[in-house]
Amino acid sequence: MEDLLERYNGDSELFDKVIQYCLNNLIDTHPKYKVGQTISFMGGYDDDINYVTKIIGFNEDGDIFLFWDCYWFPVRDEKIRKIKVLTDKQFLDKKIKHANEVRDTKLAHDAFDELIEIYE
Repeated sequence: MEDLLERYNGDSELFDKVIQYCLNNLIDTHPKYKVGQTISFMGGYDDDINYVTKIIGFNEDGDIFLFWDCYWFPVRDEKIRKIKVLTDKQFLDKKIKHANEVRDTKLAHDAFDELIEIYE
């Protein structure tokens, strides 16, 4: 999981660009989603990265615009995206799970390095 809200926290230049883009290009109505909702969705070149961020607006085709460095690039509400609206608790649980996975991966990597040193 990549928490885009944390990644771009405090990036006032990006925030200013996003606000200007929203005001000039986006609408705030969608049949399923609302501006400001926290969502998780699959993205990346192979749709294999789970991102979490907030909705900043929509276009007239129903495409979803998000707070991230590609704010001008919409995400379509397609099955492959696995878009899910997150409550605050679900968002926190997702962050905790991710932190535990990162910790476990680091511990395993450190143990593997120790084994290599012992073997050499």
